[in-house]
Amino acid sequence: MVINRLTSPFRNTVRLRYILKVFLRHGFRDFIGKLNLEGYLPLAKTMEFLNVFGDEEKKLTAPERFRMVFEELGPTFIKFGQLLSTRPDYIPSEYIQEFKKLQDNVPPFSKEEVEKIIKKEYGPDASVEQIFKTFDFKPVAAASVAQVHIGTLISGEEVAVKIQRPDIEEVIHQDIRILYRLAGLIERNFEESRLLDPVGIVDEFEKTILKELDFITEGSSIEKFRANFKDFPGIYIPNVFWDYTTRRILVVERVNGLELDEVKKIKEKGHDPKKIADIGLNCFCKQIMEDGFFHADPHPGNSMLMDDGRIALIDFGITGSLDNEMMENIANVFIGYSEHDYEKLVKTFSKMGITNENTDIPVFKQDLKDLSEPFYGRSLKHISVKEIFDKITQTCLKHNIKLPKDLLLLFKTFLQIEALGRDLDPDSSVLEKAKPYALRLLDRGHNPRVAIKNFKKDMADLYSLMKVIPENVKNVLVQLSKGNLRFEFMHLGFEKINIDIVRGINRITMGIVISASIIGSALVISSGTEVLPVTITGFGKVSLTTLIGLLGFTISTLLSIWLVISIIRSDKQ
Repeated sequence: MVINRLTSPFRNTVRLRYILKVFLRHGFRDFIGKLNLEGYLPLAKTMEFLNVFGDEEKKLTAPERFRMVFEELGPTFIKFGQLLSTRPDYIPSEYIQEFKKLQDNVPPFSKEEVEKIIKKEYGPDASVEQIFKTFDFKPVAAASVAQVHIGTLISGEEVAVKIQRPDIEEVIHQDIRILYRLAGLIERNFEESRLLDPVGIVDEFEKTILKELDFITEGSSIEKFRANFKDFPGIYIPNVFWDYTTRRILVVERVNGLELDEVKKIKEKGHDPKKIADIGLNCFCKQIMEDGFFHADPHPGNSMLMDDGRIALIDFGITGSLDNEMMENIANVFIGYSEHDYEKLVKTFSKMGITNENTDIPVFKQDLKDLSEPFYGRSLKHISVKEIFDKITQTCLKHNIKLPKDLLLLFKTFLQIEALGRDLDPDSSVLEKAKPYALRLLDRGHNPRVAIKNFKKDMADLYSLMKVIPENVKNVLVQLSKGNLRFEFMHLGFEKINIDIVRGINRITMGIVISASIIGSALVISSGTEVLPVTITGFGKVSLTTLIGLLGFTISTLLSIWLVISIIRSDKQ
């Protein structure tokens, strides 16, 4: 039996009570009341926590207090807040700024827990000493999902070992179930929230966080990047040690170097920050407009400058993918925007599903022009991605348009790359660097080789479809012969449509009959044939043909009047 995660009872009331107490402690009593969840809090506890909410905290804004709630509730809510900070199309800017402050730093778990996880993943007889020549139990980084240790394999390679927190998956699943229920209650009790789609936000979060929990997936992402950048100068992707990698433990080659925001140290080492910025921006543009696969969390700690001048990318827990169509759409948006081609912009937005039947296209197009005016005539190096993103977001909010999550993830990555590039070189521009990539991408669509390749792919898809059609048709016919096949209209209102269609056909038929009668009567009268003259009082002698014609005209006229009256009556209903 499938349980509706939005309406089923709360399965873990202990965790729910704790969550509500934290909200209460930070002054969100009205919020709890509107969700009708006060019954989960005993009165004594309610009064106790109300007293904790003191005068100092009352001075804080609601966004600040929400951030404090998420920090106190732990890993799931910290991650959820971080996701919300990337959704300016959903969340007001003051909340965005606060949620960006959420830190993913938590106390490390113990040596005993590390040993327990290693035994669980590698087998009951496994030990740290059997696998590693050296292993530092003090982590170099501890986050909400995992912590990282440095070690050396028995074979001699230096490695970074990412170990998932004990029971974190169970905690996250439990919190996600509660988030779904809370989102459903918010939709039901806060009418203004329905446009924001709280349940959809939780669904997006669930997919993101569960993907991050699977280190096999992260290892595969690293391998994909290694393949994409094997011939790209200046970029290094560390090796994955698959013999030691499991769903909860990831072992990769250790990379030594400086974080890319340590500009002073980079200069002291004799490296040119401008050259490093150029390598980094080219790397990002290649990911977006050639590979369609990008590192979606490129903050300074995830990019290291090695001693030989290469940039090593690390931590591939969050990645994004773009298909060919999306890559071309992004290139068209970029070119359309840089060349002030608003017709191209609107058409591309429509292809991407950003605009819909409710969008006032002329007004939307004018708004795009208005938001672009401040950038007119300026070099791309003097235009900030953040400026563009803020204005596009404002325009989308005005038109009740929701940006696709892949596009928002891409924008977030653009912002991080731009900030990182300008730390190294204030004159660098990700937009300027991206333009030639965008032009090459669009030209590639007209390349005969690419066209032939796409044609072959389409033909292969068509061939696959043609192979299954006969079998599917056979199955339908078999079910039809057995009387097991039934067609139903599932859309409400089709019954009325059916009646209206029948009524319309009847009217058309009646109209044709009346028209034929009028034409026939006219032909009979105009024929001039005198057949069996009869005497009619007051009219004298009239031929039978004329009489039939007049009778036809009379009946046709009466039927016409009746048809007109019935149409008028039905239209008023």
